Amino acid sequence: MWVQLLLMGGKLGVNLFVMLSGYYLIAGTRGLSLVRVLKIWNALFFYAVVMLAVSLGKGDFSLRSLGWLAPCSMRVWWFASAYMGLYLVHPFVNELLRQLSRRRYIALLLLQALLWSIVPLYARGGFALADVSEFIFFYSLAAYIRLHGGEQPLRWRSCAALLLSGFAVTFGGSLILAAMPSASLRSLSWCFLAQTAPGMVLLSLGVFLIFARRPFPQSRMVNLVASASFGVYLIHDNSVTKPLLWSRWFHAANYQDSLWLIPYSLMVPVIVYAGCMFIEWLRQRAVERWLLRALRPLCERGEALLRRALTWAERRLQV
Repeated sequence: MWVQLLLMGGKLGVNLFVMLSGYYLIAGTRGLSLVRVLKIWNALFFYAVVMLAVSLGKGDFSLRSLGWLAPCSMRVWWFASAYMGLYLVHPFVNELLRQLSRRRYIALLLLQALLWSIVPLYARGGFALADVSEFIFFYSLAAYIRLHGGEQPLRWRSCAALLLSGFAVTFGGSLILAAMPSASLRSLSWCFLAQTAPGMVLLSLGVFLIFARRPFPQSRMVNLVASASFGVYLIHDNSVTKPLLWSRWFHAANYQDSLWLIPYSLMVPVIVYAGCMFIEWLRQRAVERWLLRALRPLCERGEALLRRALTWAERRLQV
């Protein structure tokens, strides 16, 4: 039961991260920022180089490892690569969403829910659904709240109802299937724990609505910790550091049937997060700050050239 809760928390975090992006990016009018793209890719490239150096030191280096340096290498960080894809297309998604009437917007959300939440329950693997497409669903969901949610936030009781119903469906359904005597039925527990499963959608929506459009005080410490979250993910969730962290250093598998499982699984992530956060702060101050300062003029020139190229293409393609 505890491991199921941890897994739910991980899925919930991914959904909320994308929904936060949709809620704030839908209000932007500038479009694609090459500086922002550079900032995301800079973190990816830096930690990919570190991973290559570690692999070379361990003797595990191969020519295929050079693929880690690609801007959107799904072999290393599926979430970061999918998020990069989402950010690249978000200006076009914003234009579409803003032009939709409220009725057509709801129809689009229902269609996305059908394709990415309902259908995969029985056709998982048969649908070639990219992670970017699933991210666009959660992005659109949060953008709808920003565009059509009204002035007043949803009542606490309604938010709690969404949260509790999503939790009950996700946690209860996964536990029931996981306890089945048949191995084939136990293997279907992912139907309730997938990021786009109906229960997870309701749970994510309930948690998001509790905080959306409610006045919470600014916290410098929260913002400081949050600024390192992307780097923390890049450091600990890859094929090089995973075995080091969870097998060689913390021996996580040894505690799966231990009475110390709960306190250990609460303490170790805090230690890992704190250590990775310190490393990411060092990277931001030692590498990112100077790199962005040096390349910002180049990005601005690139954006200007891109606008000119689009203007030229638009004139040439006029019928």
